[in-house]
Amino acid sequence: MCYYPLKTTYAWTLVEALTWKVGVAILILSGIFSLLFISSFTAKLFSFRPFLYAIIDFNIIGKQLNWKIYLAAFTVLGLELLLGVTFSLHILLGVAFIAAFVLLTCFSLLFLRQQLSKKPIKCSCFGRSDKLTNQKLAIIRNMLLALLALIGLGLQPSYSSYENPHVMTFLVYSALTCLYQMYVEWGYMKKLKKEAAVG
Repeated sequence: MCYYPLKTTYAWTLVEALTWKVGVAILILSGIFSLLFISSFTAKLFSFRPFLYAIIDFNIIGKQLNWKIYLAAFTVLGLELLLGVTFSLHILLGVAFIAAFVLLTCFSLLFLRQQLSKKPIKCSCFGRSDKLTNQKLAIIRNMLLALLALIGLGLQPSYSSYENPHVMTFLVYSALTCLYQMYVEWGYMKKLKKEAAVG
């Protein structure tokens, strides 16, 4: 009696189940990074002026507001928007995971440098805020996200695009991040009005 067909069927079922689980993991990771980068882009855009001064506080490019600061700001905004769109549309995920890892690692190194120099900073990473950034928490968060990007890269089988970009996913994520940012801005304006009334 021959059991090869049964073994082949079992092995194929196992491969299909594993492929499905990997696909779900990639879907979850791409969703996380899509929301992260679109939200970060929207937050920086709504609080562009504080974001410029946050770049100055890092003291990498210069200590005054000049064209280099604006160039750095638009570069970061462009990269975050591009990554948010790429992850939400599920295109070029291999390249996107590499870019996300590099960007998040750079952010972690900047915060680590700031932490070692014992200089406080308001980074305005996810919206306008009067509170100083918890730099240790920011380093841990960015390194964990960088690790997730590496995991996503390991799960991603190729650098090719998908045939059917998830346009609806992009629209939903964009709407969610815009609503969240409007909520943050509304809370900030409400706080300012309350302080003005007390003053």
